[in-house]
Amino acid sequence: NSSKEMLWRIVVGLFGVDLLRNKVVSVSPISGKSMQPTLDAGDWVLLDKLGPGFGRVTRGDVVAMRSVYYPKERTVKRVMATERQIMRKSSGSRGWVTIKTGRLWVEGDNPPHSVDSRSYGQVPEALVEGRVAAIVWPPTRWRILKGEQQQTFTRRNAVK
Repeated sequence: NSSKEMLWRIVVGLFGVDLLRNKVVSVSPISGKSMQPTLDAGDWVLLDKLGPGFGRVTRGDVVAMRSVYYPKERTVKRVMATERQIMRKSSGSRGWVTIKTGRLWVEGDNPPHSVDSRSYGQVPEALVEGRVAAIVWPPTRWRILKGEQQQTFTRRNAVK
C-alpha cells in the first residue's frame, strides 16, 4: 500500500513539474547577438508561458517564439506592434504597415545582427511560446525585463 502511495506521489510530482515547465515557466539560454544590449549570448532567461496564453503579449514585450524559418528552433525578439496597430516598416522609412489580426511585428534590439519581421514580415502570434520575464543567469546580469528595457525600441519605429 505504501509502495502504491509512493509511486502515486512520484507520478503526480513529475506531472506537476512537467506542467510547470511546459505551461507556466521555464528557463532558456540566449545565443547570438540579435537582442544586444538587452540580452547577451550566454544569458539564461525566465520565460513566462502564462502571459501569452492569456493574450497579454503587448508592444515592447521580449518574447521567445518558434523560428519562422526553422520551426524546431527558438528565437527571441521584441514585439514592436500587435494586431491592428499601424507602424513604420523600418526606421527612416516612409512606408507603413497595418498588423493583421492574430499577427505581430517582431524585431531584434540589434538590427544589424537580427533576422526578424523586417525580413519575413508579420508573424503569427501562435508562434510565441513565452514572454521573457527576467535574466536569471549570470548573477551579475540578473534583472526583470520591464520598464527601461522596453523604452529602447520606441525611438526606432513609430506606431500610429
